[in-house]
Amino acid sequence: MRILRMGLGILDAISFLVISFHYLAPKKLMIYIIFYLIIKGLFFILVSHDFASYIDMACGFYLIFLYFGFSISFLTVIFSVYLAQKAVLTLIFARI
Repeated sequence: MRILRMGLGILDAISFLVISFHYLAPKKLMIYIIFYLIIKGLFFILVSHDFASYIDMACGFYLIFLYFGFSISFLTVIFSVYLAQKAVLTLIFARI
């Protein structure tokens, strides 16, 4: 279980970097992160009905807009901060 949490934390950190630096991110990596966020969100919605999973899915859908070049700075900051704090907290709790 600890390895799974660590992996999810690392992928959330990569997602944070991709959304924060979307203009520099490779398109192929963006596609992988889009699928990761949407599938992870959907899975945890079905399993635990966690509100954070809805936000994960929203991050994935917003990343689709970023992929096509549509950016709203306010949302980019909100989703970046969310993914950064989620990555940090997941990695901290994976160590416990």
